[in-house]
Amino acid sequence: MKRGNSRGAKDPCRIHAFLRREENRLDESPTTEGRGKSAKDQSPGQPERKSGVALPPKVSELRAKLGQKAEQEPGFRFYALYDRIHRRDVLTAAWWLVLENDGAAGVDGISCQAIIDGPGAGPFLDELHEDLRTRRYRPQPVQRAYIPKPDGRLRPLGIPTVRDRIVQTAALLILEPIFEADFLDSSYGFLRGGTPTKRSRRSVGTCRLGSRRFTTRT
Repeated sequence: MKRGNSRGAKDPCRIHAFLRREENRLDESPTTEGRGKSAKDQSPGQPERKSGVALPPKVSELRAKLGQKAEQEPGFRFYALYDRIHRRDVLTAAWWLVLENDGAAGVDGISCQAIIDGPGAGPFLDELHEDLRTRRYRPQPVQRAYIPKPDGRLRPLGIPTVRDRIVQTAALLILEPIFEADFLDSSYGFLRGGTPTKRSRRSVGTCRLGSRRFTTRT
């Protein structure tokens, strides 16, 4: 008679189940909203200024959270950011930045002033927000222009429409603090506020002499 497993049988193997519970490949909260410290503790003391424009407090707070998350967890993947890009306050901040630059109109011939004099910034951004939210948004072609160079040659320049520039700036506002966490202190060409003047004033170098390693700053 075949003996059952009531005597001498091994305990159920829980190793794989334990590892599966421990391994969380997708974080249910891709940003720090609602996790860890409160938003009050993480928000900056005053709204962030970018290109001379004061960003809305909620946008500054969101950027601070994204940057903090990226810095604290370098291996974290931000996989749910599209809804942040088409947030109404993010689009408003992007509009302020585009308006501050006051660039030329694109292929549609619509300038920032034409938007203000026409439908108004509010309705214009409402329509853009809805197009992004419903994924109906499609970028328009870039207008080609040429700028004369001192040697007589022409430098090609691409001019997106104001509508597309707003979306590009909104994406920049969300992605910038994430990528900035990976830059070095000497990455003046990529960090916010980095200029050739700053690069010339301060350089960081490393040299090795025998078994000693030195860092020089000038």
